[in-house]
Amino acid sequence: MKQLTVIRHGAAGAPQGKKTDFERTLNELGLQEANNIAHQLKQQDFSFDQLFCSPAQRALATAQIIHATLKPNSRPLLADQALYNFDLEPLYRFIEMIDDNIEHAVIVAHNPGLSYLVNDLLREPVHAMSTGTAVQMQLNIEQWVDIQSLCANLISISTPT
Repeated sequence: MKQLTVIRHGAAGAPQGKKTDFERTLNELGLQEANNIAHQLKQQDFSFDQLFCSPAQRALATAQIIHATLKPNSRPLLADQALYNFDLEPLYRFIEMIDDNIEHAVIVAHNPGLSYLVNDLLREPVHAMSTGTAVQMQLNIEQWVDIQSLCANLISISTPT
């Protein structure tokens, strides 16, 4: 069985000047959300094998805070352009390619894609994920390539408040 945790990045400010959506940074609330969710997960003795994230500034900063707080077993944080999307199918394609030696993967990325994914995987839908929310799921699969709709059971939902 595989385990997947998805985390929506912390709150970000609107693009300023010539900055693009990709360059949006965490605002004060977003920094607080990222720190809060990281500390909540640490208190739960949360561990994982690999943390993946979107390379967009707000997702990368959230992932760096979580990674630094939880200090996983020496695997570096991996940012992947494929996770800078807002749709369901690219997320499935990314997950299918995860190395099967990874038992518990964490993805820090964006809505609405993450909410679509969570609601497609779980038998009981979850409302849209607010910024900084972490959803932990047990997947009824042995290989990542086998991920499919309704293959997950909810372990927990953590919000940064």
